[in-house]
Amino acid sequence: MHRAHVSNIVIEYADQFGPTNRPERKVIEKSLKQVEPLELFEGLFSIFLLESDEKSYIRQQNAGAILYKLKPRVLIDLKAKIRMCLQTWDVSVEELPLYFAERCEKGRVLEVTEKLKAEPLSERERLSLSIFTSWLGEVEN
Repeated sequence: MHRAHVSNIVIEYADQFGPTNRPERKVIEKSLKQVEPLELFEGLFSIFLLESDEKSYIRQQNAGAILYKLKPRVLIDLKAKIRMCLQTWDVSVEELPLYFAERCEKGRVLEVTEKLKAEPLSERERLSLSIFTSWLGEVEN
């Protein structure tokens, strides 16, 4: 399954069923477990890069829950990925920073967020980065 197909499955599910943990999502998770890890990660992560609209939270909440549950094992350019999503990530979806912290180690994620703070960022990106970092407090070292 290609990453675009992963994204489409999750978006269609979110649009139909909303943000709740329904039994239908378990069926989707089961099928997505079979997807090559990089395709799974990229397909789910791409949902966090979509332009914000009234469906963004529901879509990101589902993508984040699936990402966090399935934890695809991939090499991540952490700085690039965090930077990419700061403008469009819904800051109430804690599963994205929690996934990064568990997959890449909390200390490394904190180092990257510190480096990003020194870069030119928009006000929205600075706020997102601050909240991203605060979510990391939920993760044990």
